Amino acid sequence: MSDTLYLKMEKSAEVTEQKVRVSDIASVWCKNIGIMEKFASMNVMDEKPETGQRYIVTAIKIIEMAEKKFPTVEISNIGETECVVEIKKRQKPHGLFEFIKVVFICFILFCGAGFSIMSFNNDVDVESLFANIARSTVADENLGEQIIKLFYALGIFVGITVFYNHFGARKLSKDPTPIEVEMRDYEESINKALIEGRQRNDRRMDVK
Repeated sequence: MSDTLYLKMEKSAEVTEQKVRVSDIASVWCKNIGIMEKFASMNVMDEKPETGQRYIVTAIKIIEMAEKKFPTVEISNIGETECVVEIKKRQKPHGLFEFIKVVFICFILFCGAGFSIMSFNNDVDVESLFANIARSTVADENLGEQIIKLFYALGIFVGITVFYNHFGARKLSKDPTPIEVEMRDYEESINKALIEGRQRNDRRMDVK
């Protein structure tokens, strides 16, 4: 009875080494530990990858390579059919630079968010709205307007914190934040475009 090797490819992977192994882009399992380790260490790139470039590795290519090396092993792919591999340069920790970058980004976001809120308040004339509410509910119009503004500011803070599911380094819940969801959607769109572009080029080559 032949061994069965299960391959589960990822949609995308980031690699910092010049040699891209099967284990870098997929999960592998087989009862035969020796075959599994040899298969996981196989190089999947025919050429030397360049740093900063993205490459498409297909499950068919990996299966073909595996069948040549392990002709008696049955291979079953239970994951993606293509994987987008990005070759990245190994980053060295730069504590001061990272701190300055975070502070700069926070400053830009703070200014942008503040400008957006002030523009919205000006468009809907929040000042007049607060004045009318204070005039209708409390005797001291100025005091009432200041109290409403205070709670309005606190409400914006609480709303942003709950919406983005973050307070400092802590997450309020285990659910992904809206930014994380958008980043995943953006990443999937890029991967889909790269894969479709590769498939289109392959079809053109087949026609020629």
